[in-house]
Amino acid sequence: HALFDGDGFQSNLSPIANAGPDITVPAGANCQAVVTLNGSGSFDPEGSGLNYSWTWSGGNATGPSLTLTLPVGVHAINLSVIDSCNNASLQDTVIVTVNDVTKPTVNCSPLAPVAAGANCSAVIPNVLAGLVASDNCTPSNQLLRTQSPAAGTVVGVGNHVITVTVTDAAGNSAQCQTTLAVALDATFSYPVPDVFPGTSF
Repeated sequence: HALFDGDGFQSNLSPIANAGPDITVPAGANCQAVVTLNGSGSFDPEGSGLNYSWTWSGGNATGPSLTLTLPVGVHAINLSVIDSCNNASLQDTVIVTVNDVTKPTVNCSPLAPVAAGANCSAVIPNVLAGLVASDNCTPSNQLLRTQSPAAGTVVGVGNHVITVTVTDAAGNSAQCQTTLAVALDATFSYPVPDVFPGTSF
């Protein structure tokens, strides 16, 4: 595998760095992922031993393998190798994508029955104000909250299911439901199925 120049001297070929294939991993409950990269696919054409150098935004390390804890996002990890003749390889880059795949947690509170008005109707309340919701990556105050039917919707006598949807920054969503019972007499409530209220799914 050796090359010779015009004067007959042997030329040493540069080693080849191989940081491995790009990978995509899910974030854990702490919104981070532990990843291990393997550069053992790197080689030297002359069979020389190699020194490994990893670099990434905010850090560096040596050795044929690398274990990192990374937050949600896309990360470029670079590997260079040097042979025993101090020849350096071209840099090889592996892309590590850490995705948030965890749904928010949401809990709907039960609603007290309400009396219908003179026209035998009532208004759907805003159930989002007191909603308890959290997520492993998105702050609670940044979660998108919606309800259906919307607050202010006029409904008649009977049980009315309100579905709440909470969506995080990664697009993961979770729902819960509660029921508004509208009665001619506010002391009476229509039977509510066991699935309501407070069911999260």
